[in-house]
Amino acid sequence: LRPYQIEAIELLRASISKHKSSILCVPTGGGKTTIVASMIHSATAKGKSILFLAHRKELLTQATERLESFGLAPGLIQGRNTKPSLNLNVASVQTLRNRLSLICPPDIIFIDECHLAMANSYRIILDHYPNAFVVGMTATPSRLDGKPLGDIFKDIVNPISISHLTSLDFLCTVRKFASKEHIDLTNVRTTAGDFN
Repeated sequence: LRPYQIEAIELLRASISKHKSSILCVPTGGGKTTIVASMIHSATAKGKSILFLAHRKELLTQATERLESFGLAPGLIQGRNTKPSLNLNVASVQTLRNRLSLICPPDIIFIDECHLAMANSYRIILDHYPNAFVVGMTATPSRLDGKPLGDIFKDIVNPISISHLTSLDFLCTVRKFASKEHIDLTNVRTTAGDFN
């Protein structure tokens, strides 16, 4: 792990011990999945049951591969590909919400792209496992629809910024491009803060 990733784990553990649910906010490319995989490796070694939630196939694949790189063998809950394991599962939110009896109640739930966690499908899962600690992961801890994440998460850990990652050469320098044309958006509607 990189030094800021080790610090992120320490900060997140301290936060979770006080709040039971926290967000890990690290910029894209900063290694959120690596940080969490290290935490999961430690937790499973202590006999903890882990659930990793994501909403897209690509995120499930990425999480599974990263956990395997830490020597772990996660079960998968995803449509027809469902093969749960006893204490570590990577799950599609869409599948798990309809098959909650497939797994034992987790001690810790990790939620990738946790700014989506206000959706009903996530709430069904979280309500089913009320005793679990919850760790959200995102680069963007806000929602376009304005719903507060504070209903689920009580703290946020933000160990490093984009500019700091760039200064350490972990991210490349940003190059910006913009159109010189003025675009008339007068008659363009917006939905949930985005153009429709």
